[in-house]
Amino acid sequence: ETFRQIHTTEGLVALYRGASIVWLKGPLTVGLAFGVNDVLKGILHKRRASDEHDQYVALPGQPVTDGAAAQKLSAVESLVVGGAAGAVAKTVIAPLDRIKIMYQTDKTRRFSWRDVIFRLKEIHSSEGVPGLWRGHGATLLRVVPYSATSFTVFEPYKAWLRYTVPDLGDVQVRFLAGAAAGATATTLTYPLDLLRARMAAHQGTAAYDGYLRAVSQIVRAEGTLALWSGLKPTLLGIVPYSGISFSVFGTLKVYIKQAQGLQSQSDIGTFTRLGAGAFAGLVAQSITYPLDIVRRRSQVHPDQYRTVLGSMRTILQGEGVMALFKGLSMNWVKGPVAISISFVINDLLRAKIAKRSAPAATT
Repeated sequence: ETFRQIHTTEGLVALYRGASIVWLKGPLTVGLAFGVNDVLKGILHKRRASDEHDQYVALPGQPVTDGAAAQKLSAVESLVVGGAAGAVAKTVIAPLDRIKIMYQTDKTRRFSWRDVIFRLKEIHSSEGVPGLWRGHGATLLRVVPYSATSFTVFEPYKAWLRYTVPDLGDVQVRFLAGAAAGATATTLTYPLDLLRARMAAHQGTAAYDGYLRAVSQIVRAEGTLALWSGLKPTLLGIVPYSGISFSVFGTLKVYIKQAQGLQSQSDIGTFTRLGAGAFAGLVAQSITYPLDIVRRRSQVHPDQYRTVLGSMRTILQGEGVMALFKGLSMNWVKGPVAISISFVINDLLRAKIAKRSAPAATT
């Protein structure tokens, strides 16, 4: 219904409104997230000896590979590494993310990079520097547990898939494990994403005085389930997005290791990891962006965009095809950067912890 409403009133283009922003921010976000994730995992792995006492022990019949090495972290370490990776990535691209949400949720705004710069200056003038990060507290409240959860459950999901469906190829396993990890993390942290969208979509006077008051007002006015409004299009987008990003990044690391003749994926350079993460983010963001448009519309205007198909139709009819990609170029920058940083920090911290733990393991 939400797709239909957007298509009817605004046209197909509305579903891609702000798409160019995503093309800018997307690769940056993804690249940063994966990059930071890898960096942190690398740090952790260098601290820890490569022993058999593993938080996530390989399941029967599962070969020990570079992917399994990532499991040699405790659950707490995995959560901390993943959370830190996501926090760094999202903080870097927060201003662009706020501008993107404004374009996605306001059908009267026409996207252009000149207007993006104007909006950034306008926010800075009227709200100060903190205004560029309005709603970022809600973002961090969501991203830290989201990234921590997704990175932590990815390896167990991958091990389970390899054990239960041994005929699946590595690429398919990475995609399915990434999709499951993204869906799990999204469902658990969705209310915080909704708060971020509603707070960031308003310019000038804040829509809510604070996060707790925002939750209280939403529940009183719309009901408890309103905190999960827009979850369906979000899951429709996050399942392929998370699956693609994890799969592409993991596959690229395998190819890079082979091409450079490295002994382990942990030997891959930081900048190379950032590039791989950025590319993974670019691919994932571009494919799934229209669903992000619908997700934001459903979060900010739940009374107007009730279902995925209805929203898509409403946007298509009212705004045209290009509205589906409105702000995508911004995501091409911020998305891959954030994800590459997240992945690299996660990987490097893991390697660092493993290295520092090595002396203790050999005594």
